[in-house]
Amino acid sequence: MKRQRVFQIALIVLTVGWMAFIFVLSNEGGSQSSSLSNGVTKTVQKTFFKEWDSLPGSEYRDHMAGLHFFIRKAAHFSEFLVLGALIAGLLLSFRMSLLPSAVIAFAAGVLYAGSDELHQHFVSGRSPSAFDLLIDAAGVLFGIAVLYAVLYLIRTAKKRIKADVPLES
Repeated sequence: MKRQRVFQIALIVLTVGWMAFIFVLSNEGGSQSSSLSNGVTKTVQKTFFKEWDSLPGSEYRDHMAGLHFFIRKAAHFSEFLVLGALIAGLLLSFRMSLLPSAVIAFAAGVLYAGSDELHQHFVSGRSPSAFDLLIDAAGVLFGIAVLYAVLYLIRTAKKRIKADVPLES
């Protein structure tokens, strides 16, 4: 089997696998999801914000609530950043040009994000959120942009090496 075909199959498996991972996380009940993010929040607090332990109770709770909110939204963004990069990479592996692959990857990523939010409507203790959908869409867009930036840098470096031009110029 050609190397390109193996690469395409690997990207398909990774993309579908990542979508399944997102589905499994969204399928967790509200208390289970909250427990996971609370654990991450406490770990981040103990690692980076140890001084919060000496704050008065209400101030500590306010700081932790803000950190918890940030971590939950960062998780949404990150999940869909990876998905956007995977979908765009998959489309590019089929020799689709940049702009059409970016548009299709963005549309597919946002559609999946919408279905993910809809799915949460049917999970106990969870609910869909338009704000989360916007965060997911931003993650998809950023993932596509990061992938394209990395590919641009790789292509530029290869051209310079081929032309025997120093990389620092």
